[in-house]
Amino acid sequence: MCHKALSYPTLVPKFLVQLLMVPVTDNTALPSNTPSWAENEYVCALPAAKMLWFRHHYLPNEKDRAEPEASPLFYPEGEAWSKLPKALVVVGELDVLRSEGEAYADKLRKHGVEADLKVMKGMPHPFLAMDGVLQQGKDAITYMVEALKMAFV
Repeated sequence: MCHKALSYPTLVPKFLVQLLMVPVTDNTALPSNTPSWAENEYVCALPAAKMLWFRHHYLPNEKDRAEPEASPLFYPEGEAWSKLPKALVVVGELDVLRSEGEAYADKLRKHGVEADLKVMKGMPHPFLAMDGVLQQGKDAITYMVEALKMAFV
C-alpha cells in the first residue's frame, strides 16, 4: 500500500508508519531460493505447501507473482524507497515468511528508512493470533501500539 500510495499522492493520505506482521513480500519465494522457506518447509503452523496453496489461489497466474504489487521487494531501486514511512516488521523465527520480512526491513534500511525488525524467537506464523496464551503475541501487539503512538506524536 505504501509503495502504491507514492504514485497517487493526491488521492491517498500519506502513510505515517508501516505495520508489517509476518508480511509476504516475495511471492516467488520457495524452499529452493529462500532460507526460511527451506528451514521451515515442514513446520506444522504454516508449511511451505500450504503457503503455496494460498499463493496459487491468490495469484493463479505465475507471471503476476513477481510484479511489485504482489511482491513489494521487487519495486525498482530508486528514490521511491527512501520516501516510504518508517516500518515495524514483526516475523516469527519458525515461519516460512521470516526471510521475506527480514529482506524487506533490510531494503528499507538500505534506502535510509527506519525499520524496526522484531524476530520473535521460537514462534511460528500464527503467534500473533495466540496473544491470549503466548507472551510473544502480546509483545507483538505492544510493538504495534507503540509504533502507532510514535507515528502520531
